[in-house]
Amino acid sequence: MATGRRRSKNSRLRAERQRKGWSQERLAQELHFHCGRMVSPSTISRWENGGEVPKPLYRELLCEIFDLDAYELGLVRPLVAEDTTLEDAPGTIIAAVREVLEDWSHDMRRRELLRLMGVGGAALALPIDDPARLAWTTKNAGKLDRRQLEDLQALTTSYGQMQDTVAPKALIGPVSGHLEELTTLLGTTQPDFVRKQLYEIAGETAIISGWLSFHMDNRGDAREHFKVAEAAGRESGNGTLRAHALGARRALHSAVPLGGHLGDTAQALALMDEAKNHVGPASPAPLRAWLAACEAEEHALAGDAKACQDSLERAEHATDEARPEQLVGRFRHWDHARLDGYRGLCHVLLRDASEAESVLNRALNGTDAGRFEHRSAVLTDLAAAYAQKGEPEQASRTAVEALEIAVDAGLATRVHRIRGVRKRLDPWKDLPEVVEFSDLIAAA
Repeated sequence: MATGRRRSKNSRLRAERQRKGWSQERLAQELHFHCGRMVSPSTISRWENGGEVPKPLYRELLCEIFDLDAYELGLVRPLVAEDTTLEDAPGTIIAAVREVLEDWSHDMRRRELLRLMGVGGAALALPIDDPARLAWTTKNAGKLDRRQLEDLQALTTSYGQMQDTVAPKALIGPVSGHLEELTTLLGTTQPDFVRKQLYEIAGETAIISGWLSFHMDNRGDAREHFKVAEAAGRESGNGTLRAHALGARRALHSAVPLGGHLGDTAQALALMDEAKNHVGPASPAPLRAWLAACEAEEHALAGDAKACQDSLERAEHATDEARPEQLVGRFRHWDHARLDGYRGLCHVLLRDASEAESVLNRALNGTDAGRFEHRSAVLTDLAAAYAQKGEPEQASRTAVEALEIAVDAGLATRVHRIRGVRKRLDPWKDLPEVVEFSDLIAAA
């Protein structure tokens, strides 16, 4: 990426700087502190206004300072160009990955792949030293070694981390291809320890594929992939994987993705109870927190405020216990802001609109603009809270913002959830803001 080339403004970098309350002068001082080189405030201004792109050294330092990856800071272009069709998107991602792997010996290209795949400097370091090794794996399946298993796991983890920042239709192809390769390997003769790990990697990959299918409203594929993941957990004896798969299956029965309507809350709670049977204190804290947060939503749907609060407290404690090395894959961004998104929806479902507004605004402020899946959910629930408070204009504007994100990212199930907000606005259906929102949701 050449510097000096005129680009659009980098609103993500500016927003993260302002979120810390820093001036451009303060950010320049931080960079100087980290690398010993002088950086002028005018250089920061050029980065933010599109007049210049930070050089690789500064890109890496900015990622470290803000604890975000280069995509989230707007420092690299998305894997899928704006003019790329959805049909071309999976091939575009594969081509981008292949291009970097072909020159993997160059450390800078290695760093660029990590940035492209959404892996921050303090997170996973993809342990692939030889670009031919992954391709060699399926051709020589009888000779799998530890390093090849690590490569397969690293790719799965990276795909999991991309879920928040790459549209499902762009990611489903590469993930499906990876799962197909893992399935092929499982059909070969392998030592028991290799077979166990392959089941675990395949199960984790199936969960990712299931969520991508779910977000595209392909519930049939989602159901099958979640079942595959559960079976992989059973075959490998991995209770954590089984719990993760059961928690994912809950989404297929919950009324939450359907805007609070329909759904089978009893079945969703039964799946959460079963998931709890497979986790313990040694299970990853982010997974335990997520499971408890999902359970809290179902209790709120059932109108059980006490059980909801108990589940939220367990989620809070687990979030406090999360260690940096556990924040990988789908749970890379799990934090208190993420939990607040679940907590806020619980308040909406329990009709505590004022508390919901406060908690959801806190969640929104703690969520980077690049994490579209979570951000659109928080905006949707915040719109519902405004509707409950009798503020239809603000509810409509917020719902439109959520809808724009969902449509741009191809989150079909999120559109269903946003339609639930529209139903709450029926008493004000003739207001101009509600009419505009109604027209947009009807066309989505």
